[in-house]
Amino acid sequence: MMQGQEVYGPEAAYAEHSQGERICYLEGGRECLGTIVYVCAPGEIAGTHVPTTYIVEPDYRPGWPDMVYAGDIVERGS
Repeated sequence: MMQGQEVYGPEAAYAEHSQGERICYLEGGRECLGTIVYVCAPGEIAGTHVPTTYIVEPDYRPGWPDMVYAGDIVERGS
């Protein structure tokens, strides 16, 4: 996805979740649902390490996507 790379940086070579997957995650202390639209590789921004980041289109509002770290994803049993 070239547009994702231009906006968010290099795509992750490995991640626990993938583009197109629906996830439940924490945003501002509440559980949200959304679809992963891009997975950013870990890197550095202004000298600070940034882990793999999931760009998620949230169900709760249109517009700007949420940036979600792995630790914010809520795993649900099947």
